Amino acid sequence: MTRQITIIISILMVIMAGAVTGSFWLTTKRRPELIVSDINLGIYKSAHTLERVLRLENRGPGELLIHDATICCGMSLVGDFPKTIAAGSTDVIVLSFKTPDSPVPLEKYFTLRTNDPEEPVKKVFVRGMPDLPVYASPPVIDLKHIDAGDRVVRAAMIMIPDDSNQASFNIVTSSQNIRVSELRSGPFRRIENREYETFVMDVGVDKETPRGPLQEYIYIKTGISRRPYVVIPVKGMVERGLRTQPNQIFFGMVAGDSIVNRIIRLEVIGPGWGSIKIRPSGIPGIAAKLQQKGKEKFELHVSLDPARMPKQLKSYITLEDSSGDTLQIPLLAMQKTL
Repeated sequence: MTRQITIIISILMVIMAGAVTGSFWLTTKRRPELIVSDINLGIYKSAHTLERVLRLENRGPGELLIHDATICCGMSLVGDFPKTIAAGSTDVIVLSFKTPDSPVPLEKYFTLRTNDPEEPVKKVFVRGMPDLPVYASPPVIDLKHIDAGDRVVRAAMIMIPDDSNQASFNIVTSSQNIRVSELRSGPFRRIENREYETFVMDVGVDKETPRGPLQEYIYIKTGISRRPYVVIPVKGMVERGLRTQPNQIFFGMVAGDSIVNRIIRLEVIGPGWGSIKIRPSGIPGIAAKLQQKGKEKFELHVSLDPARMPKQLKSYITLEDSSGDTLQIPLLAMQKTL
């Protein structure tokens, strides 16, 4: 009896192994196979939008399903997903992207996720060499926080290949808020086995530039026919008026009847604020006075009487210059209760 059971089990195992082998053979035989070529742009113009048609071919005997595509770096695909391609058939999608404004050779890729068990993720590369007769570095000048009237040294660099002798620069700014020096020769730079001649310039903001966000640009006529102009955006935050340290008057929790004092240091940035006065606060228990500590440097002394203040104090000390410009410094305090 035991021998018969062993024989039956052996037969079942053979049948199951055959079924698995047959299933694997059928799956392999019906396997789809995606064929798609990488994109070679050759020599391309920088900062241009390009489109390329990609031919997707299914050379396998099984039906190909492209579930979706993962793209990056400013690329976009025109084509519906999921996409089904019958055995021996083809389909197309369109790739659209903006070429980078950089002297470095381009190499990006996107991926197609398919039902091919041997290559479920297919990478498609996009390669090319930039035709870049003039290159600005950085492509955008971010002055971050800058005082009105300051000048930033070597904020921008213009590079041209050393075999170009056509350059003849002329600089125009979008407004009088931006100050740019003459371009002057800088060190040579080697990028991807090519020498570039460099020209550097100083960029800053005029002393009359308004306080707040800066959105300007520098327009450079190059004299080179293949790239007759370069536009460099300039951004940042212009500081002028009064700079405070710290930027709020914080008393925190106070109790009793002892006077509490805080000191705020002030520095005049840019023109204006030649005459500073304190507006009456009208806040019970608050007194403020101003002391000059040097050229364009002041201290604001603020005292708080806990016995006279409201239970919770959230207000401002307001400073004003002779032109009517104002600066509000937050003031925070709370009575400590038992």
